Amino acid sequence: MLFQKTEKKWEIDMDDMTFKNKFLRAQKGDEKALKEIYLEFEQLLYKNSYINGRFNEDCFQDLSERFIKCVDSFEFQDDIDKHDFLEILVKHHKKT
Repeated sequence: MLFQKTEKKWEIDMDDMTFKNKFLRAQKGDEKALKEIYLEFEQLLYKNSYINGRFNEDCFQDLSERFIKCVDSFEFQDDIDKHDFLEILVKHHKKT
């Protein structure tokens, strides 16, 4: 979440705020921001590119392309964080 309630006040979780800002910059065409976001998720893309115990380059390429499309089309909401984005990405992948 962008805001977390502590004992007596609300604090901004800067990791999520930074992620959201980077994400919005990527959607506006900032290639450096897109690359940084991609690199945050790259290991997960690799992990999900194994079929029958072997790395599948085509699967990795497909997941990478879908990831970038999801970044482009994703609509951020105030209460969403990078873990929520990941869940949405996985659900979108399973649909197609």
